[in-house]
Amino acid sequence: MTLVFKKCSYAVTSRGLLRDVDIAVERGRVSGIGTGLGGGEEIDCQGLVALPGLANAHTHLSHMYAPPKTPAPTWERHHEDVPQREVAELALRLALIRALESGTTLVADTTAHPDLLQRIAGEVGVKVTPAVSWGMLSGWEGGVVLGGLEEAVEHSVEIRERAAGSQQALIFLHVANDRSQLYAAKTKYGRFPIELLNSLGLLTPRTILVNPGWASSWELRLVGEKRARVVYAPVADALTSSGGMLPVRELVSSNVATGLCSETPLIGQTLDMFDVTRAFLILQRELFWERDLTALGAMSIATRGGYSALSVEGGVIEEGSVADMVLVASELARFKGVDPERLLLSLSAANIVYVLVDGRVVLEPSRKEQLEAVKRYTLERLLDRLDPTRL
Repeated sequence: MTLVFKKCSYAVTSRGLLRDVDIAVERGRVSGIGTGLGGGEEIDCQGLVALPGLANAHTHLSHMYAPPKTPAPTWERHHEDVPQREVAELALRLALIRALESGTTLVADTTAHPDLLQRIAGEVGVKVTPAVSWGMLSGWEGGVVLGGLEEAVEHSVEIRERAAGSQQALIFLHVANDRSQLYAAKTKYGRFPIELLNSLGLLTPRTILVNPGWASSWELRLVGEKRARVVYAPVADALTSSGGMLPVRELVSSNVATGLCSETPLIGQTLDMFDVTRAFLILQRELFWERDLTALGAMSIATRGGYSALSVEGGVIEEGSVADMVLVASELARFKGVDPERLLLSLSAANIVYVLVDGRVVLEPSRKEQLEAVKRYTLERLLDRLDPTRL
């Protein structure tokens, strides 16, 4: 069946920000962008802004509902806690619903229970790229997360073999996250962190560097030469007072696939990628005087950049592309000639009307009501598991 999203007030496409356009979707892909499109079920989108689905390129969803007394973790230990399977199932369901409601269509999650993640994501309607910590492989053929340089050095041979032997084996490496990691690398190994990874043969097209805010410019050029990827968590980076800040435009100009992420919600306290993207734009402009980084450019990094970093097709609206899309209501969208900066910065997850994944509508007003009931029920069960003594 063909769906035609009629008269979108604005659409963020590969051709830029378009005004008053129809978007046709058929067999999971965008089949047309223009005016006067028809031939299927039509959905009135006046007052709505269409944009590609957002990608949360690295997170730990089951930490979202950790007991409130759990201390905020450091970069070194934020991935250590492993929730029990029943708690993880409840937390994953709540977190994936929240991700969907905030316009996220693709999530790369670190989990001890990849089977649960994939099943629940299918039920909710979100795409996921699971990864497990190195110590929990046990036959797992997908992505792997390493907590730091010590682990990478210790298992460098196995990591290289894994990356060479499987196209699914993305290797997420937390590296150069703060000054202490930089100092430790130079003191113990005599090299800068990314320089060390390269000397071990771990800087490859399968490598995803997580939040390397203390990387030097020449190391970032090395990342580009080796075709590694980068994902960046601006909110978590600021809240941990790491003192580092990643010059993302420098990476993008070197053709490094770069996406945004929330990291563990225990640090960032958000799964809303609209919030993350807005914070990213503000911090980059303030710290690097990046006035040339526009809201449209930031949105591209949050969408196309994240999909590209995870080697997943999508993150763009163009003819023939995978139809992962979000349609958001905006009062400004009803005005002609509105400033694109004002328009895109005004968008809020609270005003999302439709979300599509692979051309299928997975969020619309009636399903929002259903998901609210699911969230209430699931949260009650989770609270009972975390605190049986509560009133």
